Amino acid sequence: FGISYEKFKQAALLDCGIFIFFLVSGAGVLLRKKWAPKFTVYFSFFWALMMFSASLLNAAFLKQMLLQIIYPGILIIYFSNKEVLTHFKDETF
Repeated sequence: FGISYEKFKQAALLDCGIFIFFLVSGAGVLLRKKWAPKFTVYFSFFWALMMFSASLLNAAFLKQMLLQIIYPGILIIYFSNKEVLTHFKDETF
């Protein structure tokens, strides 16, 4: 049960990519940019789809998938609320 260097490298690059999306999304939300809620919702759908796909490919990820889908689901529901969207500025990035 070992991980090759290539698999580790791929996982690390994927984690760095997700980190960048979180960083951009979080900065946009904190600065109340108009594009930030839409960006966050799209990213959350992508993330949830990735976790769902991973669980289909490997049943060991099923428990993790449930936990990993809760957070993006909350983000999708929150940033889809029209009252929340009124707090974001009309300025662009």
